[in-house]
Amino acid sequence: MDERFPVMTITIRRALVVAATTVALFGVVRAQQPASQPPAPFKSGVDVVHVDVSVLDKERRPVRGLSTADFVVREDGKVRPVVAFSEVELSPRPGEPLATWMRDAAADVVTNQVPRDGRLVVILIDRTIRPDDMPAARRTAESAVDQMGPGDLAAVVFTTQTPPQNFTADRSILRAAINRTFAGLADDGSETERGECKCGVCTLETMTIVADSLRDVPERRKMLLFIGASVPVISTAIACGDEVRNARETLLRAAGVANLAIHSVDSNLLETLAPSAQEANPPANRSDVVLDHLKRQGNLAVYPGYTGGRAIQNTNAPQDVMPAVFAESQSYYVLGFTPASPNADGRYHGIKVDVKRRGVSVHPRQGYYAPSVDTAATPAPLDEPPPSLVKALAGFWPSTGLPLSVGAAAFADPDKGDASVAVVVRAQGRVASGEQGQRGGGDPVAAEMRVNVLAGAYDRDGRSMSSHMQTLRVPRPPDAAQEFEYEALSRLRLKPGRHEVRVAVDDPSRRTSGSVYTYVEVPDFAKAAVSLSGVVLSTTGPLAGSPLTDVLPLTPTARRRFRSIDDVHAFVRVYQGGTDAPRPVRVTARILNAASGAAFEHQETVFEQPQSASRSADYRLPLPLLTLTPGPYLLMIEAARGPREIVRRDVKFEVVGSGGTTLAPTTPPPATVLSLLRASGAYLAKYERDAAAIVAEEDYMQRIPAEAASRRLRSDMLVILEKNEGWLEFRDVFEVDGRPVRDRDERLARLFIKPNPNAIAQARRIVEEGSRFNLNPREAGVNRTINQPLTALKFLRSVNQPRSDFKIERTRTSSGRTEVLVTFTETAKPRLIASPDSAAARGSFWIDSATGRITASELMMQTGATRIAIRVGFAEQRTLGLWLPVSMEETYSTRPGIEGRATYTNFRQFKVETDTIVK
Repeated sequence: MDERFPVMTITIRRALVVAATTVALFGVVRAQQPASQPPAPFKSGVDVVHVDVSVLDKERRPVRGLSTADFVVREDGKVRPVVAFSEVELSPRPGEPLATWMRDAAADVVTNQVPRDGRLVVILIDRTIRPDDMPAARRTAESAVDQMGPGDLAAVVFTTQTPPQNFTADRSILRAAINRTFAGLADDGSETERGECKCGVCTLETMTIVADSLRDVPERRKMLLFIGASVPVISTAIACGDEVRNARETLLRAAGVANLAIHSVDSNLLETLAPSAQEANPPANRSDVVLDHLKRQGNLAVYPGYTGGRAIQNTNAPQDVMPAVFAESQSYYVLGFTPASPNADGRYHGIKVDVKRRGVSVHPRQGYYAPSVDTAATPAPLDEPPPSLVKALAGFWPSTGLPLSVGAAAFADPDKGDASVAVVVRAQGRVASGEQGQRGGGDPVAAEMRVNVLAGAYDRDGRSMSSHMQTLRVPRPPDAAQEFEYEALSRLRLKPGRHEVRVAVDDPSRRTSGSVYTYVEVPDFAKAAVSLSGVVLSTTGPLAGSPLTDVLPLTPTARRRFRSIDDVHAFVRVYQGGTDAPRPVRVTARILNAASGAAFEHQETVFEQPQSASRSADYRLPLPLLTLTPGPYLLMIEAARGPREIVRRDVKFEVVGSGGTTLAPTTPPPATVLSLLRASGAYLAKYERDAAAIVAEEDYMQRIPAEAASRRLRSDMLVILEKNEGWLEFRDVFEVDGRPVRDRDERLARLFIKPNPNAIAQARRIVEEGSRFNLNPREAGVNRTINQPLTALKFLRSVNQPRSDFKIERTRTSSGRTEVLVTFTETAKPRLIASPDSAAARGSFWIDSATGRITASELMMQTGATRIAIRVGFAEQRTLGLWLPVSMEETYSTRPGIEGRATYTNFRQFKVETDTIVK
């Protein structure tokens, strides 16, 4: 464990509430794409003090439409001119999306480019909540999460040993923290000497830490939602008087400087003060009970009264008040004034703001501390990071001087017994304006720049668990005047658990740095029955010299916005822990669109070979971007070993248009193979849907030349959509050598017109019934199961393309189209076509370079002494708008050999009554 670069921590006196001090370590979790930020109407530098102000009417609704002339700002009692002014209107809370994943699914890549405005909400679950009241307290906390707007961030803290949850916009993480097992303290909340939380001031100290941590975050509204039964204000106990008074004054000063509105929720809800049947010895004088109740509720109202918050009491449904609480900060004002004294002396200065309107209440920031003189930084030793990196990594708020985004994914490291976390940070590079073209002295711009990258992982108490420091050489793009992006990879070694990951990047040439914070969950790969690594997306193969070359077969990217023509692969590793023999695991990948519709689905079974000793298996999926319309999507990858052993990973991404890019009509260079495969994969994805429920008449002539034997079969050939295979083909023979063997009654089609769970089984029986008519040699039996015209296309499906090697052979022009001959050789096992000796398939396709359409295919195999070749020609069927097989030629080089030729006519399409024909 490397502890040289710990993040900033704040310690307090109470040992058992030290976990709450990690409020100072709050990180920011946001979507990958930066939110739009209008230009700030404030002067730069430290010569302007920002004051955020809420103005509410008698109903506690925001007062809008005020101007600079309506405000009077005083510093230390003296009027100061307002030199900057802005009215902030937060984006409304979005309605329920059609796809719930757009609201609930977390982004796996986060950015430090967060919007300036919005709320910072801290939910404080207090030690004084009675066990029976905890469900209602959690409902209240969750209702606050539900009210969060687009720019809001929230955190959950406790006044006990329960670990806090740092700032995030991820609602699922917040709900999980709220419903975490509550670790309470062994006391009754009375004002006695207990050490762990003497006089109850640990609650005030926790709130003070929250306020201090939020003090220097400008232009955002900050609210603390206290949920508990009591809070100390004044103590009559001799041992607690000074403790409570000092803690109270410290909190009020800190809350005023941070402009932290404290709202309190009475966790006792609506109480009856009448005698209860549960009371063993009810007091004779109920007035004492009433007075204690009023005192308790009065204390709960004190801090909201001082800070402009609400005291929510005497209700069994405090969650119903949350919309009004959030509405108070929907609109507010940010003022700027120049301080009377520019001295950097660290002194406190009071602020008072008046509004020239009657019947309104004003809740401004009540003070600020002047900056202190910075001490000169000590140069870092050669083996340690620059001070700028350490500073960027140690702050409460990520440093935004350099736009960054980061993703982290954990993979098992069996050699070390822990996990390797792959961290990829994406940064924005730019050549300074004076360096464009040439430097001031006429020297050309350097071909590369050097940047320092420091990645670290920390536990909930801010302790450093692992770090990785590196200096990278980043090539500049040919056009040095243009901004560009680059990525850096780091590797951290971590034990199972949840860790905060922070990355800082320092660009000395621009004298700027930035940092970005995220989280990573490291499963217990060695013990979990089934587990998944993180999901990485990649647009390229392994990178030479990368710290992740022995972990990943590709290079991860933090990009989550792709063009439809990009070649992007998703990669995840499946693990089985324990000591039992690995069992088959079903991996399902689904892509959901913004309407929660399934845009894509693929299933694959890993660990199929029971004799394998490996406890991990790779799953790699080419994303079918060409088949996806522009918009947001969710990739879900689920691994199931049984009905209860299921794990899942989610990745949000976005597809944008391709910009009309097409392949050139000349001989493509080798790199164009990827473009052809993407185009054909997209074409087949659409083809699978469009060619479903197609029936054609097949005229099939079979010959055994050596035996002078022949047979002519006429059949109905049916194509049915199947979500895993792409499609299924069924042959139903109705005539043999001119003699009918059954009535032509479209019996295959009828199986699928109405929903029928046994349709597949019945169709297979029909196929087996007709297969007895196939012509086979007497001396060498051949089980011909691949003599179907669409079999070869399965090797071109996007999910199957990684199973083969593809090469471009030549091009041709046909009817004004440029077609490319692409050959393939199957390399992966198990084979797509089973054979006794696991023979690999090979073949070729003629592909229309502009559309990805397949106009001809050839499939070849050699299994044992038998060589097989099946060639298929396609032609457009204008009535259906599809290119369908019109001919098939096959040869089997057995002794004696078999030849066959089939033609296809009379195409028709029937309609089914279910969205998914085959489930």
